[in-house]
Amino acid sequence: MDSSGNAYLIGYTQSTDFPTVNPLQANNKSPANGNGFVAKLNPSGSALIYSTYLGGSGGDSASGIALDASGNAYVTGYTQSADFPTVNPLQATLNGPSNSFVAELNPAGSALVYSTFLGGSGSDWGTAIAVDTSGSAYVTGYTLSTNFPTVNALQTANKAAAASRPTAFVAKLNPAGSALVYSTYLGGSVQDDAFGVAVDSLGNAYVVGNTSSKDFPTVNPVQATNNSTGSGSLSPFPGTAFVAELNEAGSALNYSTYLGGSVLDLASAVAVDTSGNAHITGNTSSLDFPTVNPLQPANKNTQLSGSTAFVAELSAGPAPALSFFPSVLNFGVVPVNTTSAQQVVTVTNLGNAPLTINGITASGEFAVVTTASSCLYAVQTVAPEANCTVVVTFAPTAPSIRTGVLAVTDNASGSPQTLQLTGNGPIAAAVISPSRVETSGTVGLPSPPATVTLTNRAPVALTVGSVTVTDDPEEWTQTNNCLPSVGPNASCTINVVFQPTLDGPDEGTLTVMDDAINSPQTVDLIGHVFSLGPSSLSPTSLTFGDQVVGTTSAAQTIMLLNPGGNGVPVFSISGDFQQDNSCVSAMNLAGASCPITVWFTPTTTGTRTGSLTVTYAPPYQLTLTASLSGTGVSPRVGLSPASLNFPA
Repeated sequence: MDSSGNAYLIGYTQSTDFPTVNPLQANNKSPANGNGFVAKLNPSGSALIYSTYLGGSGGDSASGIALDASGNAYVTGYTQSADFPTVNPLQATLNGPSNSFVAELNPAGSALVYSTFLGGSGSDWGTAIAVDTSGSAYVTGYTLSTNFPTVNALQTANKAAAASRPTAFVAKLNPAGSALVYSTYLGGSVQDDAFGVAVDSLGNAYVVGNTSSKDFPTVNPVQATNNSTGSGSLSPFPGTAFVAELNEAGSALNYSTYLGGSVLDLASAVAVDTSGNAHITGNTSSLDFPTVNPLQPANKNTQLSGSTAFVAELSAGPAPALSFFPSVLNFGVVPVNTTSAQQVVTVTNLGNAPLTINGITASGEFAVVTTASSCLYAVQTVAPEANCTVVVTFAPTAPSIRTGVLAVTDNASGSPQTLQLTGNGPIAAAVISPSRVETSGTVGLPSPPATVTLTNRAPVALTVGSVTVTDDPEEWTQTNNCLPSVGPNASCTINVVFQPTLDGPDEGTLTVMDDAINSPQTVDLIGHVFSLGPSSLSPTSLTFGDQVVGTTSAAQTIMLLNPGGNGVPVFSISGDFQQDNSCVSAMNLAGASCPITVWFTPTTTGTRTGSLTVTYAPPYQLTLTASLSGTGVSPRVGLSPASLNFPA
């Protein structure tokens, strides 16, 4: 963005109808591979001041842009095009499969002030660019070339060439873009990639990126070693971030340092303030990335190869800087009125001047073990890159989550530095019942809810952090009234539903996380599937009509259909009705069916009702019912004949 609020965008496009306004190049010359583009938007973002393609017929991409006070835009990237537009170039030809390019556009975006290739016979990628007050451009990126153009170089050779991997480069072009003031490799023997560059008022260049090299050049480092082991990294060349400052002539490093933890770290951008402090951003997968006076002390993304952003400021110094590891100290569950095991905090001086420690305190129910701590009690002054330890314990006096702070008073900026302390004085064990749920269902249909009860036996509230179903959450779901807490000596319910998506048995686990001493509580979930649907009765009711008390009706039939092979049923019948169960032995086979014969023998007059019940034992837990009804009537008495006639 410039001083007027105009925004500038760069990138690449394969579109042939990318919006262009006042373009210096109106057409995409390589739709298959893409061309770079440069666009300028007005302060409200409502209109393009200019927008142009920038590239040739082989494929190109713009990746970095900078502006001078007059509104000229300086762009870098890479090109595979032999016909990339050049104006007053210091290198007129494409020397390899791809080269970096550097171009300056006038304020209107209508013409190139200069445009040049920059690279060797390998592949080269420009990633970022900066410009100083005189109009000199500073370009960084990475290269596979062993003959990348170097001038007044602090490093003349590509040390990663033997590994066939790229190394970083930094180059400064004069204001006309017609010559290199300096150009140098920057890296070690494995792989190095530069992604950001900035320049201060004295012409010192600040470069950031990622290095997999253990021999990356370091000078006055905050961190002298590459600590990345690559554990959990997706990259075959795991690395750590680097930050380097080159002097005005590019002939020496004012400082150069690694910056990272044990997994993977990458610095992607840098800015420098008027005091010469470098402000760096990027991302890290390391849980032990060095932190100093952190806004967020912990990497919350704990997924494998997951990363989180970081922001860091490097002081021009000399100054000390205190860093804690771990960045948060959690004691977990410790019984009330007992003392935890000792935990160790490492205090490291990440500055470039001695760190003097004047005091150490712990608040809340936490305590510093002075006899076991080296900081202050054995070591008061910590040299740059050196460390000492503080030992802390936790002794909860009441049930609940407890917090405190470890504070170190010293001569570093931000003193006192603080470390968050947490621990849990747990409440009495919670009871979850039952410990096993076994149910059944039909593919695509939900089962009836199975109820699980969580009981808090403590006289204080039970804080419930989560209720989840694991292993197969697509087929098992739950609803509950347990969150966020269960009252003292109270209970809550969790309703579990099984909805199978495939044939066959299925298992899951219901897990409750809370602050009880026996957290987490778990319930095993076992699901059985009616592969062809559950058993059924047809019809589901019988009516026998009038029947003389004490006599037996004609038989009626109910069919038991058992398409899923749900096991052997148990039959029962109630009221003035009888049934035969001769079909029991046939009902353990899938697809079998059987008639159930029912009779009605009323014991008294009036409407008589009953039911036929068919029950399947676990795991299917299925009950089928048919209603039965009939009317008992009194015997009809009559004389026949109705009269007698005796002769005289």
